[in-house]
Amino acid sequence: MDNQNISFDEIFNRFHKNEFVDSLEENIIVAEYTCIDEIDMQLPVPEIRVDAVIVFFCYQGSVLFTVDYKTYNLTAGMGIVLISQNIVGEIQRSDNYIGYALIISKQFMISLVDEVPSLMAKVTQGSLAGNSIQFQEDEMQIITTSIERIRRQLKTTDNTFWKYIVKNEVSNFFMELVYFMLKKRPEEDRYQKTNQADTVIRKFLQLLLQNFKQQHEVMFYANELCMTHGNLTRIMTHASGKSPLKWIHDALLAKAKTLLQKPDISIQQIAEELHFGDQSSFSKFFKKHTGLTPTEFRKKS
Repeated sequence: MDNQNISFDEIFNRFHKNEFVDSLEENIIVAEYTCIDEIDMQLPVPEIRVDAVIVFFCYQGSVLFTVDYKTYNLTAGMGIVLISQNIVGEIQRSDNYIGYALIISKQFMISLVDEVPSLMAKVTQGSLAGNSIQFQEDEMQIITTSIERIRRQLKTTDNTFWKYIVKNEVSNFFMELVYFMLKKRPEEDRYQKTNQADTVIRKFLQLLLQNFKQQHEVMFYANELCMTHGNLTRIMTHASGKSPLKWIHDALLAKAKTLLQKPDISIQQIAEELHFGDQSSFSKFFKKHTGLTPTEFRKKS
């Protein structure tokens, strides 16, 4: 059966005005209680891939997921992390369901501190994504507190630094979450020697975060890693579900969107900061990947 890719923007546009949703522009959604009904009812096809990182937690009742053609029944104290590779099918909840769904755009994930993308790479590589996880009571308490801090900061828009505070809270949340998830691995797997793919992902992401503004070509990163262009592309695509070129473009777009929200910075200055040849080439790149010119995006924001 065919499945359809759903962009984060589509999900955001459907749910961000719901009374049970807190959000940060087109980057974060924290949905509570009944929003899962809307996700279920509005699926355009029986099976989808959502171009985002999604974390579901169940605090009461149960919620039934079909992920990668396997069925998971989340009950109290359980959670599941979904990434863009996962195929999501049926979603059903019990009448007494209470829980949260956090939906984070991939661009926002890239923009977080460098530990988070590398930790998420471990989740992808370690087959932790797409599988339900039972958390201990104290772990769920920490997770709950972290989510509530994110929600509280999402509402504090009168604080000049609220976007930065939200980013820090989300970063802390994911580091706690992935730490708990990694503890669930079998003892021998948790401490096994890091394989080549883990090493390549970690080093590539470190290089990307340090150099993406200046270096837009895959060959630079391949050379730094003493690899061929083909090998780097093969390893990154297989292990993370995304080619190194897509990682580079996503990092550039995430930074461009952040800069475009600052009215005191001209588009020419943004093009220069991101090391495009000129404003025209930056505008063409931005429109190709977003469907909007930088000026249109700025007005929309």
